[in-house]
Amino acid sequence: MADIPQKPEGIDKIKYAVDKVIAKIDAASNEEEIEKLLEAVKLGVEIQKTAADRDKAERETLKIDSDVQLAKRQATQSLIAAFASLLIPIGSLLTVVFTLSVSFATLDQNRQKAAADEERQAVERQESNWSTFLTEIDSASADSLSSSPTFVSKLMAVHDTHRHDKELADITKRIAINVTSLSAFRGLWELRQTLPHEDELSDLIDAARSKKLQNDQLLRECFEIQIPPDTLPADPKWGRDGPCSPAYSDADLARAFPVDEQLKSIQSMRVRRAENETTQTYLASQIAERIRNASSNTGALELNLSGIMLAGVNLNSVDFSKSDLTLTVLQGDTFAGAKLIPKAMSTDMLGSSWWDAAEIDQSALPILILQTYPENSIAALRPAGADIKFADYAAKVAGLCTSHMEVCQSKCLRFGPSPAPIPAECEGPQ
Repeated sequence: MADIPQKPEGIDKIKYAVDKVIAKIDAASNEEEIEKLLEAVKLGVEIQKTAADRDKAERETLKIDSDVQLAKRQATQSLIAAFASLLIPIGSLLTVVFTLSVSFATLDQNRQKAAADEERQAVERQESNWSTFLTEIDSASADSLSSSPTFVSKLMAVHDTHRHDKELADITKRIAINVTSLSAFRGLWELRQTLPHEDELSDLIDAARSKKLQNDQLLRECFEIQIPPDTLPADPKWGRDGPCSPAYSDADLARAFPVDEQLKSIQSMRVRRAENETTQTYLASQIAERIRNASSNTGALELNLSGIMLAGVNLNSVDFSKSDLTLTVLQGDTFAGAKLIPKAMSTDMLGSSWWDAAEIDQSALPILILQTYPENSIAALRPAGADIKFADYAAKVAGLCTSHMEVCQSKCLRFGPSPAPIPAECEGPQ
C-alpha cells in the first residue's frame, strides 16, 4: 500500500503552500490569475503570521499564569512563615498572661482568706468583749459602773459593733434607771436613743415608775430611822421623810446623830433622794412634753401613768380620758383646759390648779375640794399662775361639779393658808 503523505507543519507547511502557489503561477495563463494567486499567497502568509502571534500570546499568557501561581505560593509561604514567627512571642505572651492571671487569682484568694480570717477574729474579739462586759455589769452596781473611767469606753466599743443592739438597749435602760445622778442617767439615756428600742414615751414612763419606786423605798428607810427625842424640830410638811427631810440642815443632823457611821448613812440617803427627785423631775418634764404634743395631735391617749411622779409640769389641754392615773403624783401641775376624767383617778394633787380643768372626775372632787384647795399651807409646790380669788375659785368649782354635790357649794369650800371651819354636812358622804 502506498504511503499517505504527512501534512506538513510549521515552516514546512508554509514552504509546501508556497511551492503549490508557484506551481500554479507557472501554469497560469494570464496576469489576472497570477495576481489572484499572489493575493492568496499574501493572505495565507498573514493568516499564518497571525496564528503564530496568537500562539506566542497564548504561551506568554500561560507563562504569566504560571508566574502568578508561583508568586501566590511564594506569598502564602511567606505569610505562613511570618505568622509562624509571630506565634512564638504571642505564645510566650500568653504564657506570661496565664501565669500572671494565676498569680493574681491566688493573691485575691489569699486576700479574701486573710479578710475572712480577720473578720472572724474580730467577731471573736467582739464576742469575748461582750461576754466580759456582761460579766462586769452583772457583778457591779449601776453607780460603780457609771463612775468607772473605763465603763463608757467599753460600752461604746460594744455599741459600735451593732451586734447586740437590742440587748444593749435593754441593758443601758436598766443601768440608767438604777444610777443615782441625773447626769449619769441622761448620758446613758441619750446613748440608748441611738439603739433600736420600743416607744420612747413608754420607756420614759417605765423609767419614771422605777425611779418613783426607788424614792418610795428611800423614804421608808428614812422614816424608819428613829430620831432621838428633842434633837430635831417637828416638820409638819416633810415629817414623812424622817431625818431625810430637806427641812433639816447637815448641822441639825450632826447634833441629832453624833455617831459618824449613822450620820454618814443618813447623809448618803439624803443625797440619793435629792438626786432621785431631780431625775424624776427631769423625766416628768420629758413625759409631759410628749403627752401634750401627742394629745394635741391625736386626742385622748391610752397611757398607763400609774405610780409615777408627774409633778411641776404643764399638762394644759391634755385629754386623760383613756389614761390610768392610779397613785400618780400630780403635785404642782397646771391643768388649764385638761380633761381630768381618766379610767382611774389620782387625788395626789397638792399645789396643782385642778380647778382650771375643762372636766374632772366627780368622785375625786370631794377630796380635792377638802384637801387640795388653793393656797393650802402644806402644799409643797405652787404652779405658775396659781393665785386665784375665792369668787373665781368658787365659780370654777361650780362649773366642774356636774353632779351637783353639796361639797361643791360655796359654804363648803376651803381657801387660803388658814381656811375657816366648814359645816359638818360638807364632810359627810357625797
